Amino acid sequence: MAEDFKFESIGDVLDFAIAKEIETYEFYKEWAAKVDNSAIKEALEEFSGEELKHRKLLEDVKAGKHVIAQKTSVPDLKLADYFTMAKPSESMSFQDALRVAIQREKTPDRNEPLPRFAPDQDIQRNLAHLPSPVIR
Repeated sequence: MAEDFKFESIGDVLDFAIAKEIETYEFYKEWAAKVDNSAIKEALEEFSGEELKHRKLLEDVKAGKHVIAQKTSVPDLKLADYFTMAKPSESMSFQDALRVAIQREKTPDRNEPLPRFAPDQDIQRNLAHLPSPVIR
């Protein structure tokens, strides 16, 4: 989890977030290759593509190529709070695949609000302006 790390700079925070995006990308790619259903495979491939976009955004922020702008407020529908747990399997249903993806996005280490781990208030404010799928 994020609290196991000591972030001393915005670079450390961004490196952590980038690593989580890579981990989730690899998870979706792995399961896209394993599932039997072509619709589920396609959905998992699309999810992995979203993780690549998040990674690119974070890498661009770290490289100074992207300025963090004010984020727009998107309500959290808390869908994960209403689902029962699902485990990925080669023969999972489309519903189970969506449940697995929602659970994956809501795991504590991905859901931890990264700004609170930043070393100072300026960095916290900047991180708070990243899109919420990236920083949760």
